[in-house]
Amino acid sequence: MNEPVEQVSGPTELIRRQELVRSMGGDPEHSGSMTGAMHRGWIDLKSAITGKDDEAILNECERGEDAAKEAYQDAAKLSLPSNVADVIQQQAQAVLAAHNRIRSLRNAEGRSANSAS
Repeated sequence: MNEPVEQVSGPTELIRRQELVRSMGGDPEHSGSMTGAMHRGWIDLKSAITGKDDEAILNECERGEDAAKEAYQDAAKLSLPSNVADVIQQQAQAVLAAHNRIRSLRNAEGRSANSAS
């Protein structure tokens, strides 16, 4: 599993999202998801415990992407300004693509592990 998963966005998109958050009164540099931070910590811990087993790490990544998909589905139900709704929709599509890519990598890793046994 040496193949990287594509980034959801680059620096330009990050700046655009930060500006959008600020325009709505938010503080993107000092806010974020505690759940996301905890999940990243859990992946680090699980990596250490499992000896960086690729399939286990990919399973956990997919679980995190499932949570992100759910959060975007919830956000899409909100009454938001059209420029915000557009960003939410674009990000939701990127999260879905990342999820599907991670799932494909996990499935390939599982097949590889099974054929090596």
